[in-house]
Amino acid sequence: GMMDCKKALVECNGDVDKAIDYLREKGKQFLPFPNKTLGVLARGTDYLGTSSQNHAIHASKEMVGNKIDELLSEWELEYIFVATEDEDYYNYFKERFGDKVSLTDQERYRTKQGEWLAEMQRTNSNKPSGWKMGADYILAIYLLSKCNSFIASGRCSGEAEAGKMNNGLWKNSFVFEMGRNM
Repeated sequence: GMMDCKKALVECNGDVDKAIDYLREKGKQFLPFPNKTLGVLARGTDYLGTSSQNHAIHASKEMVGNKIDELLSEWELEYIFVATEDEDYYNYFKERFGDKVSLTDQERYRTKQGEWLAEMQRTNSNKPSGWKMGADYILAIYLLSKCNSFIASGRCSGEAEAGKMNNGLWKNSFVFEMGRNM
């Protein structure tokens, strides 16, 4: 699954200043209006494509999209920031929400049924450098933590990390509870 922030910092070779500059610069680009933005963490392929034991089951992109529609008006927000490593999810949210949505420029993956995302990242010969992967993961979590409100397709380390970094400051939050794989 997704790496955690500690591992990501190690991937940045401990160059914290470089990482902070990267976050600031990218933050302006991808999250210009944090107080009017709904942060969305959408886990795709590696959770849906495999029935991994005891992992939280994640909502489909359509379910997440419907929930975004409902909560944008209820929570009076204008923009959507989506963090996803899944190319199909990326395209879906771009098409569905158009100019309202922003997504980072991290590399995304398409997995075949039953193929682990982590396995693909390992075997993908032209994958981004460790630094970029680490920084992009931290960036997504950091930007989610800065949004006005937050929703997640299910429980996962990314959702937990964003919550820790946000420290209870989201105005609203919603996490799909779909149960776990048996």
